[in-house]
Amino acid sequence: ELPCGAMLVDTGGEEDEYGRFRSTDKLSAYLNAFFARRSDLMGTLDVLLLTHPHIDHIRGAETVLKSWKVKHFVENGQIPLLDIGAEALKRAHDVVDANPDIQRLSVTTDAFPEGGGPFASPVLDPFPTCKGVDPAIVALWGQAPLDAGCGEDDHGKSRFSNENNHSVATRVDFGESSLLITGDMELASLRSMLEVRDPKTLDVDVYL
Repeated sequence: ELPCGAMLVDTGGEEDEYGRFRSTDKLSAYLNAFFARRSDLMGTLDVLLLTHPHIDHIRGAETVLKSWKVKHFVENGQIPLLDIGAEALKRAHDVVDANPDIQRLSVTTDAFPEGGGPFASPVLDPFPTCKGVDPAIVALWGQAPLDAGCGEDDHGKSRFSNENNHSVATRVDFGESSLLITGDMELASLRSMLEVRDPKTLDVDVYL
């Protein structure tokens, strides 16, 4: 939440088998209350970022896209291996594809500049100067090659066959405050990120 806009990272997806808890209902209630408080935003999310296509992160994306105005849609560009995630992501993509006003971005590691710097894009960071401060949102990780030199897991699969390791990691700066969000990155991708990113980009106040 910024003085001049808002960004939502992931949309949850937890549900119990008896229907007593549905995370999308909780998310909708939260956003209704948020936009009631921030009436100046007029029900608009400047950025909806899905870190990676696992169902517990993307189930609510279709509802968010249909219920509120979303200006920019950011993801890692992967199609999930599990059907339930693939179906949820397709429904979200269908809404985005049907709305030409939504700008779309897939963050992949091959798009990063040489030298360990972060990846910047006006789609990921569309925010203007807010009360004299220009927010800065950059990516530090995204979809990576499946063979990233990290070996195999206990089941004989490449560690990067798990979509968790392709999560879009973002750094948010507002004035002197900084936040790092890494989705579900596991040790393999965290170590890879540490090896290639400038250490200064990982010096933050809050790590989520």
